Amino acid sequence: MMIKVGCCGFQISKKKYYGIFNLVEVQESFYNLPNVTRMEKWRKEAPPDFEFTMKAWQVITHPKTSPTWRRIKTDVWGDPDNYGLLRPTKENLRAWEKTLEVADALKASVIILQLPPKLELNESTYSHIYEFLSRIDMGGHMVAIEPRNKTWDRNRERMKHLFQKFNIIHCVDIFKRDPLRTGNAFYIRLHGLNGEINYSYRYTDEDLKRLRMLVKNLEKYEKDIYVLFNNIYMIESASKFKEVLKS
Repeated sequence: MMIKVGCCGFQISKKKYYGIFNLVEVQESFYNLPNVTRMEKWRKEAPPDFEFTMKAWQVITHPKTSPTWRRIKTDVWGDPDNYGLLRPTKENLRAWEKTLEVADALKASVIILQLPPKLELNESTYSHIYEFLSRIDMGGHMVAIEPRNKTWDRNRERMKHLFQKFNIIHCVDIFKRDPLRTGNAFYIRLHGLNGEINYSYRYTDEDLKRLRMLVKNLEKYEKDIYVLFNNIYMIESASKFKEVLKS
């Protein structure tokens, strides 16, 4: 069991980053899938013990009406209306296969499916997501799902059943909600305090001590714990948290 600390994206040069951290979550794969050859180069250039995780391509989770689709630089295959919301469409399944190619190139340990805020957990969406997960090949990668709609919090038992069935990690900001014990690891993404998402927040020393307590409480489950900072001050916050863990 290890507590692994890193940042969501390279905020500084990769060379400098490799000297500070052993983990990064690749962000660019959410907006546009990067070139596989370039990701193979990243893997080769990184230290042997450096670990990549990555976000899945947004078209799998976010429908074409999502504002983030404006950042897509290439034409999507098939019918754009059939993308998103983890529906078991041929478009989503193909997009997953393309995501998997990038994950394989990086040797990414975890692929994160970040759900859009409007994606509720109800009978219809449960059925769609269940079928999608039953049809995909995870390729030896762990898969984490980060819900962003409060209906998932209100239906924790239904969510737990879904995640247990497919060995899914429940990705959360641990300051705001307790993660389910599903999957083979814990995956924590920290988006700032004083609001559900507050990227401009600067974590205080007291915040980081509280975070240490919350993380340490998960150690009894004997799973790796990924802690990824996703705020403007992520390099500072993650570096400080590494020191707090040592104290």
